[in-house]
Amino acid sequence: MLEREMERRNRERPSARSLFEALHSPPPRNPAQPRPRPRNPPTTVPVTLPNPAQPSPPPQNPPTPICVRYLRRPVGIDLICNRCQHHVPGSRELWITYRYYPRYDPWGPRWKCFTHCLNCCDEWELRRLNGNNFAVYAGATQHFPAEEDVPSTSDDGPLVLWRELRR
Repeated sequence: MLEREMERRNRERPSARSLFEALHSPPPRNPAQPRPRPRNPPTTVPVTLPNPAQPSPPPQNPPTPICVRYLRRPVGIDLICNRCQHHVPGSRELWITYRYYPRYDPWGPRWKCFTHCLNCCDEWELRRLNGNNFAVYAGATQHFPAEEDVPSTSDDGPLVLWRELRR
């Protein structure tokens, strides 16, 4: 009896091939739906090629650097970001990116120094002065702390007034 039951189940079980065909065959076509039309052959469009005798204009993209170095060092000047007004003290160490631009740069070959705002990640361009001193070129404002002995105007009026109030 058990053998007959096993034979009946094996006859009813579909084969792997019929399962594969059922899964991967397209669905039956609806007779009410029209057949898809064949596509038109592609048309040829005339294309004008540029004259190789005429040189193409140079690309308007800025030149790409050929050498990049990353150094972590203090900038030495207090900076204020022009975008988010975030203040970075001069003693804070920042990642400074040095990029060497080749001779086809209109200003000639040179190294450019870049760093980023710690708050909004805006890029600042710095110019290196003598030694390890930097000056801001673009993207930030150099912050000069108020000193006690420097007058704010050319005449001595505010300075004299401040010294009198200090006594």
